[in-house]
Amino acid sequence: MATSRPERAPTYSESLRQRDDDALVALLAGRPDLATPSPSTLLSLAARAMNRTSLERALAGLDELTLHVLESVLVLDSVGTPATAAAVARATGVDRASVTAALARLDELALVWSPGTRSAGFRPAPGTAEVLGPHPAGLGPVSGDTPAPSAVLPDDAPPGARA
Repeated sequence: MATSRPERAPTYSESLRQRDDDALVALLAGRPDLATPSPSTLLSLAARAMNRTSLERALAGLDELTLHVLESVLVLDSVGTPATAAAVARATGVDRASVTAALARLDELALVWSPGTRSAGFRPAPGTAEVLGPHPAGLGPVSGDTPAPSAVLPDDAPPGARA
């Protein structure tokens, strides 16, 4: 499932243009909605791959582990941490071999891309954050100030709730 690519792909579209024929065939087999009607250019293929409907279809076909890995890539990317296989494995508690296989599948489906060397990690495909929602992986919004439980309870809360 590995693709033959040069070291650097500064954009998502460029990462698709750098795929070899076998990788493009695997992408179209994994995401058949991208093939109909036939895209006239690789740029139009990239635009179609970022389309909300296409992303929703692709995400619906993922197994739980692969979706969990994608959510982790999204979260790591949002905080500026390179989403390498090692970083995703640490973030998820999943063994590195399983994470590597999931990342390979996500890369094959163009749901993640690498903007540089493998040490730069992966980035989520454009539009993925919007499809997964504002709080991927069940995480809430970032907060630097977490109030004490008693500060958010109503005055008439039972005593057990204040413990």
